[in-house]
Amino acid sequence: MGAAERRVPGGERAAVSGRVVVVFVALALLPLLVSAVQFVVDAGDDWAPTADRALIELRVRDVGRHPVQLGLYSRDGWSHPGPAAAEVLALPYRLSGSRSIGLALGALLVNGVAIAGMALIAARRGGLPLLLATVLALAVVARALGPEYLRDPWNCFLTVLPFGLLLFLVWAMASGDVWALPVGVVVATYLAQSHVQYVALGYPLLVLGAGLLTWRVLRGRAGPARRRFGIVAGLSAALLGLLWLPAIVEQLGPGEGNLGRIAEWFAEADGGTHTLREGLRIVFGQFGLPPEWIAGHATNNAITGEPPLLLAAPLPVLLVPVVVAALVLWRRREGEALGLGLALTVALGLGVVGVARTIGLMYDYRLQWTWMLAMAAAVLVAWGAWVLVDRSPGGARVFLGTGVVGVLALTGINVVQAAGAEPPEPERTPVVTGLVADVLEALPDRQGDVLLRFRDSGAQSYGLGVLLQLDRHDVPAKVEDDPAHLVGDSRVHRRGAPVRATLTVVTDDELDAVLAAGGGDHLIAFSGPESPAQRQRILRDTAPARRRIEAARASGELDDEAAFIALTELRRPGPGVGVFLDLPD
Repeated sequence: MGAAERRVPGGERAAVSGRVVVVFVALALLPLLVSAVQFVVDAGDDWAPTADRALIELRVRDVGRHPVQLGLYSRDGWSHPGPAAAEVLALPYRLSGSRSIGLALGALLVNGVAIAGMALIAARRGGLPLLLATVLALAVVARALGPEYLRDPWNCFLTVLPFGLLLFLVWAMASGDVWALPVGVVVATYLAQSHVQYVALGYPLLVLGAGLLTWRVLRGRAGPARRRFGIVAGLSAALLGLLWLPAIVEQLGPGEGNLGRIAEWFAEADGGTHTLREGLRIVFGQFGLPPEWIAGHATNNAITGEPPLLLAAPLPVLLVPVVVAALVLWRRREGEALGLGLALTVALGLGVVGVARTIGLMYDYRLQWTWMLAMAAAVLVAWGAWVLVDRSPGGARVFLGTGVVGVLALTGINVVQAAGAEPPEPERTPVVTGLVADVLEALPDRQGDVLLRFRDSGAQSYGLGVLLQLDRHDVPAKVEDDPAHLVGDSRVHRRGAPVRATLTVVTDDELDAVLAAGGGDHLIAFSGPESPAQRQRILRDTAPARRRIEAARASGELDDEAAFIALTELRRPGPGVGVFLDLPD
């Protein structure tokens, strides 16, 4: 395409050709491409997901084979609202030969689409200055998040950059881009179905964008334009209904539906909510010094996993240049900036309320979407700075030159980071692959389901990885009951069906308890720094000391805290995972 046709701040000096747009979008995506190649070369078939990532892969494996109506399971007794994330990841997963690395490649694809979308919208609405500012800001965020984050398929991570894309789509709608409405419907629905927090964050923004777009269209006089908008709006509404159809069908099916469980949980709020003051700290803490979206994650509470901003936040001094930029843009009558400013303002308010309505612990890993608000604000500041210097040839050259140098430098840094990245939870892969190899060798040669049981939360994390790998080896691995819809109906054992074997996965203290009770004969797979016999010997050697400490606590000689410290100072076996085999009678 030729030079940008729409008015951009700075006129000809700010216009941008299609080739330039392609170059800078390619630079923004280059670290993701390097990350993809590095992951394929280094991980290949070796990566074995566990816990939530194993559940994600199980759902993705079901797409096109079994009904997938829900999102990833939440610890609060319900699943996230819909299957959008699994459906999005299914294509790269199948193209990768249904290998686990397809999940990481899919995550990179989703984040790449979000990055490219934001860059293209910025170029369309603001020309070269906004393209440079957006690509530079995205490179800063990518460096702070890290390459491991950007290729992690976990739903908490795979929604952050798409949330930024939704902000930019609202900007596009506010500026009159009709095409942004159906795209916004898809992105907002993907966010809401992938993680429930985006129901309150994403859909109000979509309504804002649709309302501003409708106002712009109706304000015009051209009948054909109105008719085209009416067709697009109708198609967008139909698309919204189609995307939610699986979740609606599940809700209307037998038993209590998932959407009903979600509504009930939020209405009751038994875990307690937070305050608006805490919401203000979390959201506007990204405008303090140093901002996390630039400097990286702060150290969280080691016990609760909550961010330090929950208790105290620095003064949001970086709001000052945001306000100044908004005033400059207003006085210079930069109407294109209005949509981005409105989207950002509404998103900040929604974010404060959303954080305040968070039930229970406010885990830091759910909050990186706040970085996108600060990033969008930085783009607005850059826009204001450009408007101030665009009438000065020297100032414009300095602005654009600084942007180009910054993009090139950060692209280089991000490429180097991507080339040395590790897969998610790299320490767990050899554990799972070793356990599965032993299990496959020990399973009897007979027909029937292989039932899996998990004795504790740690066992469930590794056990889901074992279940996934057995599924990948075409072993009919099942669970006896799945009230939480963890693994899907297709992996629930039907009463009366033949059973090949039962596998019980245990970890740490539960493992030692089973071994002490004489269950060692049934142990078919084990991973840990000490052998099962060594674990038992360590426990026997320290048993007298443990009894003395417990007696001292019972007599009052030691209080609970002192007894706890004394017990932790005793030598204990390292982490261990075991799989026990039982055969049917």
